[in-house]
Amino acid sequence: MRYYRLTFSMAAVLLLGAGCVKIETSSGDSEQRTHLSAQSAADLRADWARSLQNATPTETAQMLARKIDAVSSAYAAYSLQVAEQWRDGNNTKGEPIPASDMRRYVQGWVATERPLLDANDDMIEYAFARIKEQGGLDDETVEIARRLIASYYELYSAVFIPNGDVTDYEYTVGQRRSDVENLVGELERDLARYF
Repeated sequence: MRYYRLTFSMAAVLLLGAGCVKIETSSGDSEQRTHLSAQSAADLRADWARSLQNATPTETAQMLARKIDAVSSAYAAYSLQVAEQWRDGNNTKGEPIPASDMRRYVQGWVATERPLLDANDDMIEYAFARIKEQGGLDDETVEIARRLIASYYELYSAVFIPNGDVTDYEYTVGQRRSDVENLVGELERDLARYF
């Protein structure tokens, strides 16, 4: 029951973070969930490409910052659920669950949701490629965007590849999320000088 609740909750969080709302009420099997994830991912990529089609470089950079902020927020929310499961497991078992067991637990979910996770990465990379292609933003702004993307991937690794114990996991994810938030703010402040 907990697994299905976690799967349902995270699918909703991912789709909300990606900019759409989709409610799936059936637990279904893993293959069916992966298929639905792939369909949603294709739709998200197409919508993202259309939204960037006529965007100025500044608008593209703003959309990139908002996308990274939303997706990283969804990943951080998922990490709270992983930490809860980890703590519950520690209490039930009476001893700490090793990070390797939690990595296997998380990787089961990641395998099912891989199309959506990849779509998020693709949308971020596509926006950054557009920024570089379009020109119009100076090297300083492009560098902030590059650092923001690197920070996003550090958060991704912290969330989906648990290390240490549950306290280490929560601390690392919190730090990485804070890094992303700081860089989102830095990029938004930098973009204000273009207006």
